[in-house]
Parts: sequence; structure tokens; C-alpha cells
Amino acid sequence: MSSCFNGGAGWPEPVVRVQAVSDSCGATIPERYVKAPSERPSSLGGGGGLNNIPVVDMSMPDGEETARAVAAACREWGFFQAVNHGVWRGFFQQPMEVKQRYGNSPATYEGVNFYPRCPQPELTLGVASHSDPGGMTMLLVDDHVRGLQVKNAGHWITVDPVLDAFIVNIGDQIQVLSNAVYKSVEHRVTVSAAEERLSLAFFYNPRSDLPLAPMPELVAPPARPALYPPMTFDEYREHIRRRGLSGKAQLQSQQMATAICGAPPAATASSSSSSSASSLAR
Repeated sequence: MSSCFNGGAGWPEPVVRVQAVSDSCGATIPERYVKAPSERPSSLGGGGGLNNIPVVDMSMPDGEETARAVAAACREWGFFQAVNHGVWRGFFQQPMEVKQRYGNSPATYEGVNFYPRCPQPELTLGVASHSDPGGMTMLLVDDHVRGLQVKNAGHWITVDPVLDAFIVNIGDQIQVLSNAVYKSVEHRVTVSAAEERLSLAFFYNPRSDLPLAPMPELVAPPARPALYPPMTFDEYREHIRRRGLSGKAQLQSQQMATAICGAPPAATASSSSSSSASSLAR
């Protein structure tokens, strides 16, 4: 079993070159990649009349209007596409050996994700359902190949990528800091029998040894108690690595423990926390 990019060092299980599996599996996928029927991708593109995540124009002349649009997307969806951001996209024109230097590993906070063609896409997923454990993720994707699905109101919405947009999503740590005003959202990746798909992810995470809890400005017992106990990002990631991708099970278990044991202390206020808290309410 060969490893991907970093030789598998640091991961709790072997990392398989999925491209090699795709090249060798023929007309069927290996049994270990077949998902349970309830976890398989739906043939439907969306549900409830919704067909895409919000799109926010970062070049709007009114900065307050941009902030309100971002805040609304983070409250209602946990995802949005940022357009007119001015970031150069030439990374994808680099040779593969250059892109592989940025392969996702435990020691890095960015990753190039390659999803090869799959002979039975209806039976499997490129990435299982999960929410991102960190602070925030920015994703640059192939705009001509769909694959990312976001869960909203119980439906899986297939994202239609906008040309040159960054797809931005809230991670679990911002949900904790905002006391669930902003929500990290389950998402997954489907695969295609006809086309390969490539994406570049940037993960913005907190310092690994700093305990994080809801900001005090967003805690007001008894109506609005702190929903999560203090926990460092290292502790949180260790839990995720032990359990694997399992939707939002970790945050839900934290919230349940808090409800049983009582509200924990809120995070210590900082000089910037008041302005940060007020911006969440926009």
C-alpha cells in the first residue's frame, strides 16, 4: 500500500494514492470504498428549492455591506463563495511536482486534493461527510467540475463553482468561539466517472495549545449559556483523528456534555473581542 505525498508519516493509518487505485481497479471499485446506502451520493443536485451557496462580491465599495453579506452567509449557511477577491490563480499551472510539495499532511495547513475518475461514483465519495475542525477554510476548485456538496436544511446541495471564486467555510473552532452564532456545516465530496477534479485548500487554524471557549460577549446565562467547554485545538484534532470523519459528532458530544455537566467558563476577553462579537450580529 503506497503512501501519498508525505510518505504517510504522522497519520494514524496508511495513506493510499487514490489515483493508483483508480488506475488499477478497472470497472469496479474496491469493496472497502463502497459506502453504506444511506451515505451514498444522491442523484439529486439539491433540495428545498435551493441550488447553490451564497456568493459574496468582495469588491463592493461599501465595506459594511460586504461585512453584512459575509455575516449572513456564516450564520445561515456556514459557506459562501468569495468573488472579485484579487487573488492570483496561477498555482494550477505549476508542474505536478511543485503542487505535490503542498500535499495535505499533519504538519501543513494547506493541501492539494486530487479526485481521479471513478468507475462507480454512485457507490462512493471522494471525502465523507464532515465539518472542518479548524477555524476557517478557503478552497480554490476547478470551476468546470462539480463535486463539493454542502448540507443545508437536511438537503445536500451541490455547489456550482463560480469562476475564480474562493469557496469559504466556517470551521468548528469559530462555531465554538461564536457560541454557535456562526456554524460549521457538514460537507462532502462526490466523484465523477467522466472527469477528474482538483482543489487547493487553505486551512486557517488557532494556536494549537490555547484553550478555546465561547467569547464572553456571546454568553448570557440562562438564556444563552456557553455551549462548549474549553479545549485546545490539539485536543480537538486528536479526537477527530481517533474517530475519523463523522459529521459533526465531536461538537455535538461537547455540547451534550456541557448541557449535562453545566456551562463552562467563557473565553477570556481580549482588546479585539468586543468588535468581533458585535460584527457577528450584523
